[in-house]
Amino acid sequence: MARLPNTPSLTADDRIMLRWLREPATGAALYAQSGWSAARFDQCAARLWERALLRGAIGDGCCDDPCGDACVSANRRERCWHLTRKGQSTLRRLDAQADAASPR
Repeated sequence: MARLPNTPSLTADDRIMLRWLREPATGAALYAQSGWSAARFDQCAARLWERALLRGAIGDGCCDDPCGDACVSANRRERCWHLTRKGQSTLRRLDAQADAASPR
C-alpha cells in the first residue's frame, strides 16, 4: 500500500482505530470494542494522538485545536475522542485507497 502523503506510515492497528472513530467515542468504549491488550491499545492511541489525528470534546475541556498529545483528553480513556480534520482527511484517503483496490 502506498504511503499517504504528509502522514508517517500508519500501522494496521492505526488504520483500524481511525475507522472505528468515524463517530466520536470514549477511549473506554474503543478499548472494549477492540479486544486488544491494554499495551496494544495504548500504543496505537498514543501514535494517533502524537500525530494530531485525534482531539477531545469541547465539553471535556478540549479547545478544539489539534494539540496532539498535549490535548487534555490525550490517552485518557474516560474522555470522548474525535478525529481532527487531519484525521478525517487521512480516513478519507484510506477509504479512497481501499475503494481503488477493490475489484469492480
